[in-house]
Amino acid sequence: MKKFLCGFFAAVACFLLVSCSSKPGDVVENYLSDLKAGRYSEIPDYMHSSKAEWTEKERAEVVSLYETKVDESIKKNEGIRSYRIDSEEMAQSGEEATVSYTIVYGNGKEEPQTCTVVKVGGEWKMSVNK
Repeated sequence: MKKFLCGFFAAVACFLLVSCSSKPGDVVENYLSDLKAGRYSEIPDYMHSSKAEWTEKERAEVVSLYETKVDESIKKNEGIRSYRIDSEEMAQSGEEATVSYTIVYGNGKEEPQTCTVVKVGGEWKMSVNK
């Protein structure tokens, strides 16, 4: 029983560390991890639009877009080999940041990208326009 409880609490602690975004780059790191693994159903959880909360229909559309167009592009580049966070620049307000990252594809192509990350309800989210 003691071993079970230790294992259980260790698993919960790992989950909390992975799911919490304490700095702007963490949400991008989680997004890239799910992107690399093909866990497209998780992608909307990392995004925020200033216009409104995601409806179920919008979430489904985002997932569908990733399952088709994005997945096709990733496969064309022979998958994602790795990724890295290049920089995080926090705005003076502390509620917004710019995160630069690079995706390295299986064919060796490197694709640098930049996104705006905003703090929403205490969590960092990638800002998108609907």
